[in-house]
Amino acid sequence: MHFVLIHGFCHGSWCWYKTVDLLERSGHRATAVDLASAGTSTASADSILTLDQYDEPLVELLESLDRTEKVILVGHSAAGCSVTHAVELFPEKIAVAVYISAFMGYEGFQPDQIKQLLRIVGAESDKPPKEFIFSIENARSSLYGLCPSQDIILASMLLRRGPLATVLDAKSGITAAKYKSVPRVFIKLLRDKLLPPLLQDAFINANPPQAVFHIDTDHSPFFSAPEELHQMLLLAAARFTTANS
Repeated sequence: MHFVLIHGFCHGSWCWYKTVDLLERSGHRATAVDLASAGTSTASADSILTLDQYDEPLVELLESLDRTEKVILVGHSAAGCSVTHAVELFPEKIAVAVYISAFMGYEGFQPDQIKQLLRIVGAESDKPPKEFIFSIENARSSLYGLCPSQDIILASMLLRRGPLATVLDAKSGITAAKYKSVPRVFIKLLRDKLLPPLLQDAFINANPPQAVFHIDTDHSPFFSAPEELHQMLLLAAARFTTANS
């Protein structure tokens, strides 16, 4: 099976290094993508104003797939917007969409949700900035509470400014028909301080997925609970690739 992994805000493909290793050692393909202005991308966050621009590397990857290939598309946190965008563009290439404590919906962020997220990350204002980066102090408490210290140090070296404008653009051109045409799995993180369980429940209840899994960890299971996350991804893939075959 081919897993395509999409990082959350301010992160990059580097955050999936444990997951890629586990998947490949299990005999699967794993591709971690750097979205525009993230990871090794040469673009700057302030130049990325739309979700189309942000997701261009993901779109290029999906376009390059063989016509008959289907992937397990996995998005973490804000990358739920990118997963939904990809489902709109390439529903025939996605066997199942997996949202890891991620925004899951086709109507875009609601104003109260945007305000809540900006408040959590300390960027609340009447006019949200175009770009944002977590301070390491904020990241330690809201993202990495249960993560090994080595991974927190790695993140502190590699986090980059992320384009907030893409979040506000997330509802552009998304249709209910295509969004609901691909099976969805939500992985709920029970100790998440960035997207608390009640907010995750709001996403789940507004757009019920075909399955909900749980991991008793923080917002970053690729660091804090890699084995459990690995098993959840294999379970989602096995359940829905079998159902769709």
